[in-house]
Amino acid sequence: MKQSNFPELDTLLSKKITNIREFKKDQEGVWTLVDSAYLVSRMMIRAALEDGLPDSVTVHRFMMWQTVLEYQMESFFLVISRRLDEGLAILRMAAELARDIVRIGNDQKRLDTWLNRAMDKKSYRAEFRFRDADGIEAHVHRLYNLASEFGVHGHSTTSTAMTAQRSSPDGRFVALGVPDLEVYKWLQIWLASFFPTQELCLRSMTRGKALAEAEAHYREMQVAFEAAFKTFREALRNQNADISARLH
Repeated sequence: MKQSNFPELDTLLSKKITNIREFKKDQEGVWTLVDSAYLVSRMMIRAALEDGLPDSVTVHRFMMWQTVLEYQMESFFLVISRRLDEGLAILRMAAELARDIVRIGNDQKRLDTWLNRAMDKKSYRAEFRFRDADGIEAHVHRLYNLASEFGVHGHSTTSTAMTAQRSSPDGRFVALGVPDLEVYKWLQIWLASFFPTQELCLRSMTRGKALAEAEAHYREMQVAFEAAFKTFREALRNQNADISARLH
């Protein structure tokens, strides 16, 4: 196949990278905050591996935990790239998988139900539900519903957020784009969900020496993260853009 003189994939990739770099430049504090949260979460996963994975159920939960974190980070990059629907959809996947880790626990039968969920959807749906009596699960459940409404089933969060960004010299054409405030508005949902979703993953892991030591750093970062998020949310509230109340 003859190479195009206008490589579309290169242009698309360049646009994605530009959006991310612009966010990093404009929101260095948030970037550093997310970087630190990701770091302590990765440290927890490495610590759990160092302690050992004694059985197949633990191995599966461990791999699912890794996937949850990967989903969360991909969601972050999509949101700051102004791909709001996709970012929310993947955040829903993270919430669902974190819930399933908790439901599996140390039960081989539940793991079997999860592994065979495509063949026996009825059994899976009956067992793998959020338990809203638990505060953190209820929070993640609200995230799941919100991400379903605007991400998975919405398909228009990005398009409805667009405003005119610039026009052609003759005024005939207008370029639309997602304004920064809309990115920040939905980013607060991501920020509000990061540690609660990770908390569900962590609950099912046995605390060995390495994991217990890593958790001390994790909790310190969690406190700092929540304080920074409070400031971020207050700034959005002053601009009438606070929507994280839907998660409380």
